[in-house]
Amino acid sequence: MNTSVMDTGVYKEVILNKRLDIKPMFTNYTEEGVMWSDGGEEKVDSVIYATGYKPNINHLTSLKDAIHHSGNPMQLSGISTKNDGLYYVGLSGQRSLSSATIRGVGADAKYIVKHLIKHIDI
Repeated sequence: MNTSVMDTGVYKEVILNKRLDIKPMFTNYTEEGVMWSDGGEEKVDSVIYATGYKPNINHLTSLKDAIHHSGNPMQLSGISTKNDGLYYVGLSGQRSLSSATIRGVGADAKYIVKHLIKHIDI
């Protein structure tokens, strides 16, 4: 089953008017969130990585136990086993053989979102 993105016109307007909030990759983690290249910090509760065909997760080396000595992320079904609030989507074999494909990434993303919803304070 294919599910499209529901847009009431907000996303389309932002894209057409070129008002996207685009930032380069953050440079480091802080106690409360992330640090940007200009030195500014932003509080974030969770980070979700969509790593593509081959994970490039070198920026996680500053996090204790985020990366296994094999170079793979320390995770189970896309949830970091050592760092609360760190999630992955699109890893090869994450939850199924199709996890790193368009066919499988949606199901894995839904799994992560369900996990997040259960663990947030509203």
